[in-house]
Amino acid sequence: MAMLRAAVVLAALAAPPETKSLDQWVAQLGSATWADREAAAAHILTVGQEAMPALERALSHRDSEVRHRAGTLIDRLRWQPPSGLSEPLASAMEHYSSLPEQQRRSLIGRVATELRSRAAPVLRRVLRYDPSDNVRRQALSHLRRVDAAGAEVALRAMTADKRTAVWAWERLGDLYYRAGKSAQAIEAIENARAAGSKDPRMGVQLARMYKRLNQWAKARDLFEALIANEPDNLNYYRELGQCHYMLDDKPKAETAWKRMLDARRGSPEGYIWLARAYNGIGATEKELDAYRKGCEKYPADYELLRQFGRVLAREQRHDEAIAVLGRALDASGATHQRRAVNVELARVLSTSGRLAGYLRNREAGLATLDRDIVKLCWRLADRHLAAGRSADARAVLERLIALYPSTPGARKAAARLRTLPAPPRE
Repeated sequence: MAMLRAAVVLAALAAPPETKSLDQWVAQLGSATWADREAAAAHILTVGQEAMPALERALSHRDSEVRHRAGTLIDRLRWQPPSGLSEPLASAMEHYSSLPEQQRRSLIGRVATELRSRAAPVLRRVLRYDPSDNVRRQALSHLRRVDAAGAEVALRAMTADKRTAVWAWERLGDLYYRAGKSAQAIEAIENARAAGSKDPRMGVQLARMYKRLNQWAKARDLFEALIANEPDNLNYYRELGQCHYMLDDKPKAETAWKRMLDARRGSPEGYIWLARAYNGIGATEKELDAYRKGCEKYPADYELLRQFGRVLAREQRHDEAIAVLGRALDASGATHQRRAVNVELARVLSTSGRLAGYLRNREAGLATLDRDIVKLCWRLADRHLAAGRSADARAVLERLIALYPSTPGARKAAARLRTLPAPPRE
């Protein structure tokens, strides 16, 4: 019997020590001895991200020491620098949660740039846990580029959390909207609105998703609601009119489009948008008529004239296009505006075979202008001389010579200069 008891003891001593579960290690964070608490913390850090679920459960532990140490360890593990990150960025990541919002945004951008696709785990953690919407939005932008599927999964997970549900549904709707996934976008946006979203873009995106799916009545109702909130937004009127048109209610479509003129009362912009709305349904004559009425009301508006000229050129109404673009050229007030009109004008003239004639006419006009300038200079010089201001007369004649050298007018001015008293020496 004694030999049997000895064998049992030896077997027990030879057996491996009992392994603790993660929950037991977490519970040890509240041990009465400092050494046990530190040993538990060290072990949990070696486990890494896999310890996060147990630590998160410990945040509601009855022992305040366990709660405190679990929170500290969560923070360390959550923002643990990924391998391969440069030393300055790794050091900054260790203090991520204590950084101000602007510094966190900058840090995330630098980490994403340095690690590229390897930054995805960090970006997902930022997306899930950073308290700032601006920082989350930055992380989502980077994550979509390196791991679009991961971004979708992360947002889906966030919709289960009341704290992030609205934001996550909004971003999911935007993600699907950009990807052209109409049904998924509608589901996400409807969920965002049901969860209390106040983002006005959600209504716009939802209306446009219904348009993509040819659900014109739903889109119409949404655009009417959008106009009630933003009565100056011309795009909404244009799209509302399109909805009415597709529902075979053309009078209401035109009424919606003409409301753009009231929304932009005192501005030519309404006529441009009205013309574009007619262009969208192929009503060319109504499009041209909108431009004509706009140009009658605003005869010197550069953009209205330029757009009208382009449409006339498109319809190969060359004579009218050339005339309107000429007016646009006169109305242009900046170099880039003149350049834009000249490009359009040259295209029309070349297409219609009238470029050479147009240039001859312009040259003839310049010649007439030159003669008028020469006459004006002579009259001005004579008046200065009659008033005894020979220095002023000399200045006008010298300007004439500088403007038109090697011309009869310049030679005549030079001859007149020789008869004037020499200017006083300084």
